[in-house]
Amino acid sequence: MPDFISVVILSYDPFLIGDMYYEAKMHLSTHPDYNYDDGRTFILLYADGKPNFEDMVYGKKVQELLKYIVSGECSTQNDDIRVLDEIVTKVKSKTEVTRSLMKQWDREMSIRREIKEEVTAEVTAEVTAEVTAKVTAEVTAEVSRENAIKQIKSSRKYNASDDDIRQDLKESYSYDDDIINELFEEVDKKQ
Repeated sequence: MPDFISVVILSYDPFLIGDMYYEAKMHLSTHPDYNYDDGRTFILLYADGKPNFEDMVYGKKVQELLKYIVSGECSTQNDDIRVLDEIVTKVKSKTEVTRSLMKQWDREMSIRREIKEEVTAEVTAEVTAEVTAKVTAEVTAEVSRENAIKQIKSSRKYNASDDDIRQDLKESYSYDDDIINELFEEVDKKQ
């Protein structure tokens, strides 16, 4: 198999180390001491990383080139980048290229809008469901509490014993003794 080199230019640091140049090759994980080379090399270039080349002049040129590729900023000190920028500018000025780029840009923006709308709809539905469930639970609990208080008052009007009222509250609302005691205290305070 012929040698294969893949070069990827990134605007983010894939390994969070801060370097500009990363090189990866295949290796035998079961035999790390064995030198295995299948001819594949993966080079990852992080545009904002610090140059970590042995030749710093070469590293500076690569850094300026990456800055140009990612941001479009042209360094007037580097003749190679100026020449590249002139070529890119000529190509961009052609109407067929501009039309093609605008169509591609329009497609990408349309996809982004669709994704944003879908995500917004999903998040809205989830938040609405959560808020609805929470508010429903709170309102139900408050209404049940108010109804239990009315039941205590009404039962006392008809001379029901507190023990009978407590038993009815346990059966009707599944309240425990602590909550029932709170309800009785609240009724007693108001009377």
